[in-house]
Amino acid sequence: MDEQSTGAAPENPGTGAPPPTDSTPQPRKRRGRRTILIAAAVVALLVAGVTTWLVWPPDRSPFEQAVAGLAAQPMVDYTASLPNTTRFAGRVTREGDAVGWLTDVSAAKYPFVTVHGQTFVRMDGSLAPSSTLSFIDTGLLHGRWITGDIGDLAALAKQEVTPAAIAGKLRDEVARTADLPTPGDDGTTVDNVAVLKADTPDGTLYVARSQPYRVVRWVDRKALGTVDFATVTADGVDKAYDELETDVGQLGNAVDTGLTFKADSYDDNNFTACAATGCAMTVHFSVTPMPGATVPAEVTATMTVNAKIDDAAAGSCSVTAKVATQGLTTLSCVDTGMNAGYQQAIGSGVPTLTELAKATAYALATVDPTAEGKRLKSLRPDHACGGTTTFTTANGTPTPHC
Repeated sequence: MDEQSTGAAPENPGTGAPPPTDSTPQPRKRRGRRTILIAAAVVALLVAGVTTWLVWPPDRSPFEQAVAGLAAQPMVDYTASLPNTTRFAGRVTREGDAVGWLTDVSAAKYPFVTVHGQTFVRMDGSLAPSSTLSFIDTGLLHGRWITGDIGDLAALAKQEVTPAAIAGKLRDEVARTADLPTPGDDGTTVDNVAVLKADTPDGTLYVARSQPYRVVRWVDRKALGTVDFATVTADGVDKAYDELETDVGQLGNAVDTGLTFKADSYDDNNFTACAATGCAMTVHFSVTPMPGATVPAEVTATMTVNAKIDDAAAGSCSVTAKVATQGLTTLSCVDTGMNAGYQQAIGSGVPTLTELAKATAYALATVDPTAEGKRLKSLRPDHACGGTTTFTTANGTPTPHC
């Protein structure tokens, strides 16, 4: 007998389950794992790209490399025009020894050399540096080196001008400047050199636009004024050390103008007793250091006395001796040329035998030229190679090798 229909849906062949109807929920097709991973990777790359675009720093390498190269130099060669119109043009070693020219407010130029932090200026002309102590006899000091009171050139001598000191200052300026030009910027020119220009907290820094990056100019709003840096070459370094050693070798008779010798009184002479053989010229001085000067307890001083008797020249004498650097001191020398003036005064008929003496005294600088010359020779970049050094250049920095 046939089965009667019960109204139930016929079974799905082979499964025993009823066929699906429109009201039966359909199972969702699962997306492939590969599709999900690809989508996630794309999103991650997009996020990373946006993040990189937002936080990746601009290229600061021209300024950072230029300052680093300056610090590594064996010597810095630069000119500085200070606000008071004085000018420094010199080459300075890592140790602070320097040689070059200083220009005072009157535009007079003076050769200078700095050793162990002490600056010497050579009196080549008839003028002394402006504002120097008035006791200086420029005729007496012509062609000699002076130190101590060098007038309005003092501000130049007090600079911290070693490569490391200047680079340290500029490194701080770069670090404190948020926005620096990048290598792709148009830049400008300084003395026909293409440069990038950055305004920093204390001034304006110019570095070469092309590699090797180097510092070209620094305009300091506080102290140094405008500073221009020249390219340092191996030949330039060698010549600068030659000049240093030559100038230091001339410091044996350098004068310390930081000490003032004022003649307070002269001892009287009995010309009848001493004129024929020579009279002692004894002078009492007050010695005063310049304000703020640090001086040793005693120095070597030189005194020169020119004498007259009743306006007749009566010889001269000189002496060099150790003296105290403060208070009163006495110097004495024997004038063996006194007799000619004495005889002339006696023969004039009514001699007054009035002695007129002019004494000039000054301190010699405390420096050992021989020791300083040996020290400089030991510091030369070519010293380790026995003077046969050649140089390569990396980032604009001369590097010696044998």
